[in-house]
Amino acid sequence: MNTKSLEECKKILAKGDNDTLERRAKRLQELGQIQTDGRLFSSQREWDYAGEASDSYINGNYRSAIFCCACAIDQIFRYEYLKMPCNRYEDLERCTFGQTIRKCKNRGVLSLSPFMEKAELLNKMRNEVATHPLFINLPAESDPERRLRNEVLLKDIKKLLDLVGCQFSQ
Repeated sequence: MNTKSLEECKKILAKGDNDTLERRAKRLQELGQIQTDGRLFSSQREWDYAGEASDSYINGNYRSAIFCCACAIDQIFRYEYLKMPCNRYEDLERCTFGQTIRKCKNRGVLSLSPFMEKAELLNKMRNEVATHPLFINLPAESDPERRLRNEVLLKDIKKLLDLVGCQFSQ
């Protein structure tokens, strides 16, 4: 529990702001190079997720940025799916992000065709990097526990390398 005064908390946060200002400014500059087609955003919710993704990225919260991007894209895909005749909300009610992408792909939602491959990559990143954290802090007090921890870490590292297009060699 924090027992510091409001003024002490402000000083701590100001120091952190100054220490990270350069890194955050560079990440903000990186985002400026990304063009977003606002025509795909149909609701304030999608813009909110996209804004939160940007803020998360700027502040170095990369897993949160991945989740927020996935949420924004999921909302866009759902909306485009429902715009097609005969598609119903109930079809998507319990669908995961990946299932929503597959439904849109199978139903031939043409407006999303140019984005399908990137959405699938985002879903893979969400599932393999953000949902299942890369470096799980497993306790390892014995040889079997250390072996298990190392197997989990190795599996996650291979997934991440595969996502960024690198080959793993031992």
